[in-house]
Amino acid sequence: CDFDTQSAVPPVQLSWCGTDCIVGQWGPNETDQDMSLVLMVGPAGQHESFNYTGAVHLVTESDGLRILTNVQHDFLQRVPKRLIEIAEDGSQEAAAHLRRAWFDYQRKEGASVPRVQRLGAELPQAVGSCIEAAGHEFEAEYQRDLLRAAAYGKCFCDFFDAQKFVDTCRVLRVLNAVRDFTVGMPLTLHQYEQLGEEMLVEQLLSRHMHH
Repeated sequence: CDFDTQSAVPPVQLSWCGTDCIVGQWGPNETDQDMSLVLMVGPAGQHESFNYTGAVHLVTESDGLRILTNVQHDFLQRVPKRLIEIAEDGSQEAAAHLRRAWFDYQRKEGASVPRVQRLGAELPQAVGSCIEAAGHEFEAEYQRDLLRAAAYGKCFCDFFDAQKFVDTCRVLRVLNAVRDFTVGMPLTLHQYEQLGEEMLVEQLLSRHMHH
């Protein structure tokens, strides 16, 4: 689509964010040497702008865009489908109902078990969706909520292969560790899978983080 940036000067940098979103960066300039503007434009003209102090550098990743300054590191990406299905207000997806049932159980409300039972044949899918969503989430507390909801729903399944649950927990321990500011590698699940464990170990060794 055509989009009018309403700027008399071209952007300093243009980068892709995902496959259908473009991001431009303006500044700092002679009139305002302290501020940079980052403008994100979606496929239908949806747009959002962000202000940063100082110079900005954009780095395109396979699943999003990194915005780097001297003191800040942000990552823009399309919210993964599973997270939207579960977190969106009023969602009627099975995984959203399972998460609500888990919250009911925590509050010791009697509606929890009937809510899970009503999922019927959709329950294994709901469990799998919660596990998948946890893998995409950055916040550790929300990861735990999703994994606990999955574990709760798993108890009601006649059969559920727990290997995906175990693997996701293991991967999240790794991701949360390397995302910590002391390491400074905020990888997404997709980037981790593309990079591979061996390459990640090599990068950590190159930073002398082998202990």
